[in-house]
Amino acid sequence: MQSRKLQSTFMISDRLFTIREEGNAVLILDQTLLPHQYATRHLNALADAAHAIRAMQVRGAPLIGVTAAYGVALALKEGAGNKALDNAVRTLAATR
Repeated sequence: MQSRKLQSTFMISDRLFTIREEGNAVLILDQTLLPHQYATRHLNALADAAHAIRAMQVRGAPLIGVTAAYGVALALKEGAGNKALDNAVRTLAATR
């Protein structure tokens, strides 16, 4: 009986997430809608990551940090170099 309960818990946890990569984008759980709705948002660019942090779609220092790191990666995907990196860091620092 105990193993069935654990199995169903693992199956649920495989479907639930707060952030993950999906192709060339990042998929987040929009925490502003919890607990009444389960909705996700795609982050395709630095501006999307900055908005998710500013709008508190992601919450908690660890998740904000991971979202910011993905934001930097998305910015560098659009344009590599020190200028893009500096812009990304300034943009994300201004969100909090």
